[in-house]
Amino acid sequence: MEFHEHLNAVMKKYHISAKEVSELSGISTSALSRYRKGERTPDSTASQHILSAVLRLIAQKGEKLSEEEQLSIRNALTLKESVFHTQHFDLLISKLNIS
Repeated sequence: MEFHEHLNAVMKKYHISAKEVSELSGISTSALSRYRKGERTPDSTASQHILSAVLRLIAQKGEKLSEEEQLSIRNALTLKESVFHTQHFDLLISKLNIS
Protein backbone atom coordinates (compact mmCIF):
# COMPACT_ATOMS: atom_id res chain seq x y z
CA MET A 1 0.00 0.00 0.00
CA GLU A 2 1.06 3.54 -0.66
CA PHE A 3 1.10 6.43 1.82
CA HIS A 4 -2.29 7.81 0.76
CA GLU A 5 -3.93 4.40 1.10
CA HIS A 6 -2.51 3.91 4.59
CA LEU A 7 -3.51 7.42 5.65
CA ASN A 8 -7.07 7.01 4.41
CA ALA A 9 -7.41 3.58 6.03
CA VAL A 10 -6.22 4.86 9.42
CA MET A 11 -8.44 7.92 9.22
CA LYS A 12 -11.46 5.78 8.34
CA LYS A 13 -10.77 3.15 11.01
CA TYR A 14 -10.45 5.71 13.81
CA HIS A 15 -13.09 8.16 12.50
CA ILE A 16 -10.64 11.00 11.99
CA SER A 17 -11.58 13.89 9.72
CA ALA A 18 -9.30 15.70 7.32
CA LYS A 19 -10.13 18.94 9.12
CA GLU A 20 -8.90 17.48 12.43
CA VAL A 21 -5.64 16.28 10.87
CA SER A 22 -5.12 19.59 9.09
CA GLU A 23 -5.71 21.67 12.22
CA LEU A 24 -3.50 19.53 14.45
CA SER A 25 -0.70 18.96 11.94
CA GLY A 26 -0.51 22.50 10.56
CA ILE A 27 -0.80 21.15 7.02
CA SER A 28 -3.29 22.96 4.82
CA THR A 29 -6.49 21.18 3.91
CA SER A 30 -5.63 21.45 0.22
CA ALA A 31 -2.20 19.82 0.69
CA LEU A 32 -3.72 17.11 2.87
CA SER A 33 -6.36 16.50 0.22
CA ARG A 34 -3.67 15.99 -2.43
CA TYR A 35 -1.82 13.58 -0.11
CA ARG A 36 -5.04 11.64 0.52
CA LYS A 37 -5.78 11.39 -3.22
CA GLY A 38 -2.24 10.24 -3.99
CA GLU A 39 -1.63 13.27 -6.18
CA ARG A 40 1.35 14.21 -4.02
CA THR A 41 3.47 12.47 -1.43
CA PRO A 42 4.49 14.45 1.64
CA ASP A 43 8.13 14.96 2.46
CA SER A 44 9.45 13.36 5.64
CA THR A 45 8.71 16.44 7.75
CA ALA A 46 5.10 16.66 6.60
CA SER A 47 4.60 12.92 7.08
CA GLN A 48 5.88 13.26 10.65
CA HIS A 49 3.41 16.09 11.32
CA ILE A 50 0.58 13.97 9.91
CA LEU A 51 1.67 10.93 11.94
CA SER A 52 1.86 12.96 15.14
CA ALA A 53 -1.58 14.48 14.53
CA VAL A 54 -3.13 11.10 13.76
CA LEU A 55 -1.70 9.47 16.88
CA ARG A 56 -2.82 12.37 19.07
CA LEU A 57 -6.31 12.30 17.56
CA ILE A 58 -6.60 8.56 18.14
CA ALA A 59 -5.63 9.10 21.78
CA GLN A 60 -8.06 12.03 22.13
CA LYS A 61 -10.85 9.77 20.92
CA GLY A 62 -10.06 7.39 23.78
CA GLU A 63 -8.62 4.60 21.66
CA LYS A 64 -5.97 2.45 23.30
CA LEU A 65 -3.48 1.19 20.71
CA SER A 66 -1.37 -1.86 21.30
CA GLU A 67 2.35 -1.47 20.68
CA GLU A 68 1.89 -3.49 17.49
CA GLU A 69 -0.91 -1.22 16.23
CA GLN A 70 1.08 1.90 17.04
CA LEU A 71 4.18 0.54 15.29
CA SER A 72 2.10 -0.42 12.27
CA ILE A 73 0.68 3.10 12.00
CA ARG A 74 4.13 4.65 12.50
CA ASN A 75 5.64 2.47 9.77
CA ALA A 76 2.78 3.17 7.37
CA LEU A 77 2.86 6.94 7.79
CA THR A 78 6.59 7.56 8.15
CA LEU A 79 8.42 8.50 4.99
CA LYS A 80 12.14 8.70 4.67
CA GLU A 81 13.84 11.16 2.38
CA SER A 82 14.97 9.33 -0.70
CA VAL A 83 18.67 8.71 -1.11
CA PHE A 84 18.49 10.35 -4.52
CA HIS A 85 16.92 13.47 -3.10
CA THR A 86 19.27 14.00 -0.22
CA GLN A 87 22.52 13.01 -1.90
CA HIS A 88 22.17 13.91 -5.55
CA PHE A 89 19.70 16.74 -6.02
CA ASP A 90 22.29 19.54 -6.05
CA LEU A 91 24.46 17.59 -8.50
CA LEU A 92 21.51 17.06 -10.83
CA ILE A 93 20.62 20.76 -10.75
CA SER A 94 24.16 21.81 -11.53
CA LYS A 95 24.59 19.26 -14.34
CA LEU A 96 21.34 20.36 -15.95
CA ASN A 97 22.39 23.98 -15.51
CA ILE A 98 19.15 24.89 -13.78
CA SER A 99 19.04 28.03 -11.70
